[in-house]
Amino acid sequence: MLRHRSRSVLLAVAAALAGPAQAADVILHVDTASPVTYTLQSLVVDPSGNVTIYARSGALPSDTHFLTLTYNTSRGTVTVNGAPGQSQQAFPAGTELTLVATPLNANFVFDGWSGGGCSGTGACTVTMNGPVSVSAVFSAVAGAVQRTLGVSAGANGTVSVGAQTVAAGASQNLTFDHGSAVVLTANPASGYQFSSWSGACAGQGATCNLTLTADVTTAASFSPATASACGPTPSNVNIINTQVVGTNFTRTTISPATPQEIQAFRFTTSAGPGGGVADLARLTGSVGQRTVVISQCPGDISTTGKSGGCYASAYDTVSRSFVVGYPNLSPSRYCHLEPNTTYYVNVTNQVLNGSSPTCTTSSNCRYNFILSGN
Repeated sequence: MLRHRSRSVLLAVAAALAGPAQAADVILHVDTASPVTYTLQSLVVDPSGNVTIYARSGALPSDTHFLTLTYNTSRGTVTVNGAPGQSQQAFPAGTELTLVATPLNANFVFDGWSGGGCSGTGACTVTMNGPVSVSAVFSAVAGAVQRTLGVSAGANGTVSVGAQTVAAGASQNLTFDHGSAVVLTANPASGYQFSSWSGACAGQGATCNLTLTADVTTAASFSPATASACGPTPSNVNIINTQVVGTNFTRTTISPATPQEIQAFRFTTSAGPGGGVADLARLTGSVGQRTVVISQCPGDISTTGKSGGCYASAYDTVSRSFVVGYPNLSPSRYCHLEPNTTYYVNVTNQVLNGSSPTCTTSSNCRYNFILSGN
């Protein structure tokens, strides 16, 4: 069961229509402070590892059983009573289901069923008198198009490609079916962090998603962990914890003790795609330079080693947008961040790279700050 207590939660929900195998996808908007319980109806995992959860409110009837399907979606499809087969789906006891397996194209063949009393290559009928697990096996035909993925790992980390691992400092050629969705993960050694990809994965974060329609290569590089490069936090830095990005941080009025003071708003990026904006706005009568720098180091207002999207400085108002998991967005306009990583939005009246501020007292150095995310 999925239990949540947050407001305005978005869930993908399957609403029953004419029968247990027919469903319509809708978006349920929950706006309540009270706990709401949803019962898992099915779980769908696509070739890239993305998970869609289908659920409905209320308790799962005691006479309901799960059908679990296993098959390679890059090689074929399986339907259940004519509807696309899902990784796991609930049906009332006694429901009769017809499973049909179809190769994706002429490059693949259906070898047969296993489990659930299914066998052979024809349609299989199962009756849900209890939990049922069925596997459909597809294979590539002789001469089918194969793609080669060349993977190299830097000296200070490994690369995982599904269940395979490319060792540190090594290179390996891996073979996949044409059109396969492949997930690569760069794993830094202790004391190091992921730096970047070159080749097919260039611009993506530590986790890279590829669809192989040609032979490609990619390489992961690693660098010493940023934390060790930050050094001691300067004495003029005030660290402030915010909520995890996804909920807005309340607008805050900053009245620095000195014009040189730096407020370091600490936040952790989301696990998946998202983003937000850090805004500094002048207060009435307060004219001065505003600077915002997004960094893994508290108090950092340097431009060294940063893309143009990670810092900004201007009079009166200034803002900076950041993104997680959108590598194709312009790095000069957006600060690209890694998922599940702690960052600091360093805001100050100082000019970039530590120049003297243009304001002189706390009264005309005041400004408003808000950190918003989605």
